[in-house]
Amino acid sequence: IKIKPECWKGYSRRALALNGIGRKRPALCSAAIAYYYDAKSSRCFEPFRNAFKDLDGHWEVVDSSKALQRSLMRNRRPSTRKDVLLIRNGQYEMFDRPNVPNTIAETTLAALDDKLCVILTCRRVSLCKQCFFHGITISTEFTILVEPDGKVEFEKCSFRNTASNMAVMAIDGVATFLECTVKDSEGSGIFVEGSDSLAALVKSHIIGNGKMDPYAFGIRVCNGGSLLVQESHICGNTRGVWIDEGPIQDVPANRVLITDSQIYDNKYEGIVVGAVPEFPGFTSPVVIIRKNKIFHNGTFGIRSALSINDVLVEENLIFENYWWGVCVHTDSGGLYRHNEICNNKMGGIMVSRRSPRKPPCVVENNRIHDNCGPAVHEGLRFAERNSFPPEFRSFFAKAIELGAHSVKVMQNDVFLPN
Repeated sequence: IKIKPECWKGYSRRALALNGIGRKRPALCSAAIAYYYDAKSSRCFEPFRNAFKDLDGHWEVVDSSKALQRSLMRNRRPSTRKDVLLIRNGQYEMFDRPNVPNTIAETTLAALDDKLCVILTCRRVSLCKQCFFHGITISTEFTILVEPDGKVEFEKCSFRNTASNMAVMAIDGVATFLECTVKDSEGSGIFVEGSDSLAALVKSHIIGNGKMDPYAFGIRVCNGGSLLVQESHICGNTRGVWIDEGPIQDVPANRVLITDSQIYDNKYEGIVVGAVPEFPGFTSPVVIIRKNKIFHNGTFGIRSALSINDVLVEENLIFENYWWGVCVHTDSGGLYRHNEICNNKMGGIMVSRRSPRKPPCVVENNRIHDNCGPAVHEGLRFAERNSFPPEFRSFFAKAIELGAHSVKVMQNDVFLPN
């Protein structure tokens, strides 16, 4: 394809390869491009014809905003739907009525070539059912909504919110991002909420979003949502990743896995595991933060304020954050092991107090060195100490006097200076 970008052969073989590993939507995009460049030769290639004969005649090329709008409207009806819309390089605008989003359902949109020069400008977009986008840059004034019934894939796409402090993407359904970028938005990046919602980001970049809003974020997950971040870069946002209960319903996230990623240069925390109220029937989320580099964040590398124990932080490199590498707030637990925590400007790990009969936070087998403050500090911050009623303050004072601990510190390698 690189040697002969207008030859059908490369696209037909790529389509067969993608189809063979179960990536049906990307395979359809490559197959449509093969038909576009040489339909006659594509039909003569028997393996290709057998795999993609149903696509023949069910794709089209779009080269104007009006044509795109007509195609999207037509695709809402199964009888007139085209399986793939190939978009020529250029700028496109989606027209909408005030306060009424454009709805895209059961549609595959793909850039016609790999130069990634397709720019789609819109106000509001709602994505339903099965959708696939390849090589599209979407510039929106509000939020792109993945509906609860939506199962959407984005590959090599870029997103930006240009006019509001809202998140670029709100996910109530399921969305997968492969090699995508969410960059320089006025508001936040990706917001995942809803009991069955899921966002999976692989080899993606969430960069420079929400710089003026102290509550903005690169990624936020809550209200029963789940999140996978793998081999991605999350940097330059107000906050990197924010895991918490919802702003209205007080329902925590479900499951979160952040692995093999770099989280850095965010204005406040790299990762926030936010406060969750305890109430009957409360189900704590499972949060796993593994094998990441977390550095150069403006406050803490990781700040945990969950009243739970299902937080696992292991095998991370946490360094040169402006405050502490890790801060575990009052009544927050978890297991912190096999991390390297170094060169943080206020200290390595700070663990606040646990209430009576709650299991301690566990800090074991870490390598903690060259921090500007203590390697491990146990105790209450001043603001936390004053937030308790007097009888609890006296309990903590007595516990300190008797040498009681709310954190188990075991077999950590601690090097000076700390």
